[in-house]
Amino acid sequence: MDRLSVVDFLSKQEKEELLAEAGGEKKKHRTRQATIVSLADVEPEEVPWLWEPYIPLSKLTILEGDPAAGKTFVGLAIASAISNGRGLLAQDGRPGPPFVPGNVLYLTAEDGLADTIRPRLDSLGADVKRVFSVLPAADGENVSLADVVELDLIAAQIKPRLIVIDPLQAYLGAGIDMHRANETRPVLSRLAWLAEKHKCAVLCLRHLTKAPTGRAIYRGMGSIDFTAAARSVLLAGVDPADEGRRALVQIKSSLAPIGVAIGYTLTQKEGFLWAGVSSLTKGDLLAGDRILVDEEKTALREACDFLQDILADGPVDSKQIKKEARKAGIAEKTLHRAKSQCGITAKKIGHEKWVWQLEEAF
Repeated sequence: MDRLSVVDFLSKQEKEELLAEAGGEKKKHRTRQATIVSLADVEPEEVPWLWEPYIPLSKLTILEGDPAAGKTFVGLAIASAISNGRGLLAQDGRPGPPFVPGNVLYLTAEDGLADTIRPRLDSLGADVKRVFSVLPAADGENVSLADVVELDLIAAQIKPRLIVIDPLQAYLGAGIDMHRANETRPVLSRLAWLAEKHKCAVLCLRHLTKAPTGRAIYRGMGSIDFTAAARSVLLAGVDPADEGRRALVQIKSSLAPIGVAIGYTLTQKEGFLWAGVSSLTKGDLLAGDRILVDEEKTALREACDFLQDILADGPVDSKQIKKEARKAGIAEKTLHRAKSQCGITAKKIGHEKWVWQLEEAF
């Protein structure tokens, strides 16, 4: 099925005006007129919330985690709650008061609507008449966040209370490098404009980087500008000591104090269930990365010790070393890392034979 593009029904002038309003390309010969305002003329406003203090309205929120964390289930659980007006947990871990149901625009690039999204929404009790998505175009391309004109018109039709983008990197648009701030910043600005204009929350799902870093807030994939632009950042993860325990932990909140961690379970029998307040922390959820790093360091030390022992009496044929390493349970990749870091040098003997030896022996 081809995606119906509402932009096709706009005149060229209308497209240019809408794009200019969103902060996109300037109209030809357009001179930007700065507007100066005194803060005395600005009326203070309270922050409106979709789910206090986790997801503000009219702002960007990021939900990040590893694939096994169940980010999409969390996103769908939030979307389901919005669609039927109940089910979001309060700070005591109990369901909050019911609210007016709202529409949801759920953009998904990794899961099928018929075989994954709809069954999961049904299991969560969603009012699926209030949940919408956008089909890819005939060429297979998804709607792009860079195409703010189309997104604006889609939002005008659906009037969503929540827009979910799953995952964020799939909708950045062709040619956008998510690691370059100068390329992602304009996209984020237009997305923030969209949230503000339609008074809806925008929830972007993002994967974590594979390389652990010192702080949880830097673990999300791509430019740090994503984190900077979001008013709230949520981390979904699994307790490495108990895979049955999962939690949603807020790691950034610019508009309110950090909320309590919210637990959830995800099982084949019961599906997704909220589990009240959780004692898990962001450190707990990322501890698995530290465990892996520690395991890698231990394996590297063992490989270095192995090389020091086998080469103690002089050069050894590299093929023999690799054979003995396999017997010792040392991966070849780890062996080569140990070779480069532990003072081991290779030298060619004759036409085909290579030997390894302790560096000082050459």
